[in-house]
Amino acid sequence: MDWSDGRTDNPRTDTDASENVSVTANFAINTYTLTYAPGENGRIVGTASQTVNHGESGTSVTAVPDPGYRFEGWSDGVATATRHDTNIVEGLAVNALFAPEPVEEKVPVPNVLLSTSEDAEDFITRAGLTLGTVTGECSDKVPQGAVITQDPAAGTQASPASPVNLVLSTGSCTSSCESFKWFGWDDVLLGGLALLALALISMFAFGGGTAVLK
Repeated sequence: MDWSDGRTDNPRTDTDASENVSVTANFAINTYTLTYAPGENGRIVGTASQTVNHGESGTSVTAVPDPGYRFEGWSDGVATATRHDTNIVEGLAVNALFAPEPVEEKVPVPNVLLSTSEDAEDFITRAGLTLGTVTGECSDKVPQGAVITQDPAAGTQASPASPVNLVLSTGSCTSSCESFKWFGWDDVLLGGLALLALALISMFAFGGGTAVLK
């Protein structure tokens, strides 16, 4: 505050007055500064430095972490990244705190192709993974009961305890029926004629007589 005659002392004492003194006290509302500072690995969105009248409110600000970091809180204990300070009666200076994001552990998927289902499950669990769905499929190249394909593929980096799905061979894709040749009536007729011809030849060759067909 100050006085209308320019003096700023308060309280004031007028001495050696030689005339009447008439002055007015001038009052101004108190103002406060709100300062929001980003810590390392982040930034402040909003007005980082604000001047606020006594009893009034500041404007909202938000602490935003850099990629690979997360917001941990404000230095005065406020936990939300966005804050709106109200009813200000004193100055405020706070820092936003950031920390690195935790790095998720990964494990390599083992190669279980051509393994039996039992061995494949053992390899998978030893790697820190779990056996997923197991289905069957015929194969002319992979022995029955062995792994044809796996998902994820061998060498893939996977989260611990994630599933590995398998397809097992159910055996050859060739049907046993296909190993037999089925004969039609034409084949039977041709076979019969061939036998008759052989019989006639035998009669002429070994019988010495004349064959007469009646």
